[in-house]
Amino acid sequence: VQPGDGRPPLFFVSGYGGEIVMFRDLARELGEDQPLVVLDTTAFRAEDLEGLELPDVAARMIEDMRRIQPNGPYHLCGFSLGGKFVYEMARQLRKVGESVDLLALLDCFAPGYPPRRPLGQRLAMHLRALTTGDLRSRIRYVSDRIAWLRSLGSERNLFEHAPELADMAIARAMNESANAMMAIWERHEPGPYSGPLLIVRAAIREDLPGVIDNDPRLGWSALVDGPIRVRDLQSTHNDMLAAEHAEALAGILLEYFQGNPPMPAEAGTGEPVGQAGRTLDRASG
Repeated sequence: VQPGDGRPPLFFVSGYGGEIVMFRDLARELGEDQPLVVLDTTAFRAEDLEGLELPDVAARMIEDMRRIQPNGPYHLCGFSLGGKFVYEMARQLRKVGESVDLLALLDCFAPGYPPRRPLGQRLAMHLRALTTGDLRSRIRYVSDRIAWLRSLGSERNLFEHAPELADMAIARAMNESANAMMAIWERHEPGPYSGPLLIVRAAIREDLPGVIDNDPRLGWSALVDGPIRVRDLQSTHNDMLAAEHAEALAGILLEYFQGNPPMPAEAGTGEPVGQAGRTLDRASG
C-alpha cells in the first residue's frame, strides 16, 4: 500500500472480505515515510484453503511477510477477523525466536467473547424491549431479531447490499474465500501468547441484548501472558478503517510503533482517544 523509506514496515491483515482500498487513508495518516503492507485474506482461493487450518494460513502469511522483511522485530496489526490471524502469526514468530515489537488487534474478539447472558436475562430484556417505546421502535426490534435469526442459518454474503454484483465470477470467488477463512477461524482454538498486546476497540458498541460485552480486553486476558493495553477509537466496528477515523487510528498505532505509548492509569483500562490518538478526559466523552 505504501513503500515508505526503508524503516520497519507495519504489516496489516485485513478483516472479513479483505478490503484493501480503505487502507490508503491510513497509509496517508501514518506518513509517507512509514511502510504499510497489507496481507490480504482474499488472496487465498477457497479451493486452496481446503484441508488447511489457521496455523497453516498464518505460516503462509509469514512466508510472504519475510520476503519483504526477513527478520524481526516485526510490527503486526489485524482488524476484526484479521486480528485472529496476526495473533497466530505472532505466536509462531516468537516460537522460533523472532521479536514481535507490536501486536495490535482492532476490535477483534477472543474465542467465546462476548459470552451469552443467562436465558432468564435474555427473556427479560426481550420482553422489556417489546413493552416499552412507541409502536415503530417495537416493530423495528422484532424485525431486527427476525433478520438475526435468519442469518444464523445462512453463509455471510459480502455483497448482500450490492446484489447487482453478487453473481459476477470475481464476487462469488471473493465470497467463497471469505467464508472459507471464517470457517477456518471458527474451528480454531488459539494457544497462549507471551508478550505485550495492544487492543484498539470501537468505542461505539453495537447493542446486542443477548450478550455481555463489558470486558475492555475483549476476552484476551485468559490467553495473553503480558501487558494488555486498551485504546478506544470513537467509531463503530465497521467504520474503524474509514477515512474519517484514519488520523485517530494512525495516531494510536504510531504511539506504540515508535515505542512511546501512554501508560494507562490502571492496567487494562481503556483510554478513549480523539483526533490523532490524543487521550480524552473521561468526563468529556
